[in-house]
Amino acid sequence: MKMMRKADNEIMPWKNGMGVTAQIDIYPESAKFPDGDFLWRLSSATVSASAPFSKFENCDRLLAVWKGKGMKLNDHDLPPLTPYKFSGDSAMEGVLHDGEVMDLGIIYRRGKVTVDMTSEEFTKEVVALNLEPGVHYFFCVSGSMAVGQNLLEEGDTVRVDGAQAVKLSGKLGTKYFHIAAMPH
Repeated sequence: MKMMRKADNEIMPWKNGMGVTAQIDIYPESAKFPDGDFLWRLSSATVSASAPFSKFENCDRLLAVWKGKGMKLNDHDLPPLTPYKFSGDSAMEGVLHDGEVMDLGIIYRRGKVTVDMTSEEFTKEVVALNLEPGVHYFFCVSGSMAVGQNLLEEGDTVRVDGAQAVKLSGKLGTKYFHIAAMPH
């Protein structure tokens, strides 16, 4: 398991230069973004004004709002904690509903990796998961939680590589995202 604290994320400009994003992880770790040989890049951005999204040819994207009231992507309403998949080739305009939002997104190479993002909430204090092969991320949306022995606060992430049993623990109502990436 690899702990990734929000404070340690690499801040980098958006491809279109209209904002900044906090890169949480890139795979493989030696890859460069956006021009390198990355299979995926997980990041979180603050969107403080309505603006076009950067295009990423031959990539797909999964995006979810984790803080704020939500936004509209073209004609699609994106309420908080609702992952949305779209093509990186598409021209997308983000229009804020009511003030700035923080999003969590993963950009990944179409045809080279399968990615899934789910929004979860603790309905019991301990959850035992048997993870499938691939790379798994657990991103703490609210409160605090533990993945194994790693304690996450809001905005922190743990990366788990490979198929294994993992124990999650947190207070009832704590929210998090689970992102699973499976290279082909």
